[in-house]
Amino acid sequence: MKGPIVSIDVSKGKSDYQAFKEMNVKYTGSRSIKHTKEGFDCRLPNYLNMKVNNLITLSEKVIARV
Repeated sequence: MKGPIVSIDVSKGKSDYQAFKEMNVKYTGSRSIKHTKEGFDCRLPNYLNMKVNNLITLSEKVIARV
């Protein structure tokens, strides 16, 4: 698989997520988020938005080289 990847493992009570630059190339370490309003309000908007935006920028740079 090419391009940026966000892996999410959903479990009871929490989810673990991690970003990759490409297959098997980590962009971040594994993080956890609790399935509570506070957990989603606190972690997802700030952390994932930042990482997804960075991965989109990285992807655009890779596409521009092709």
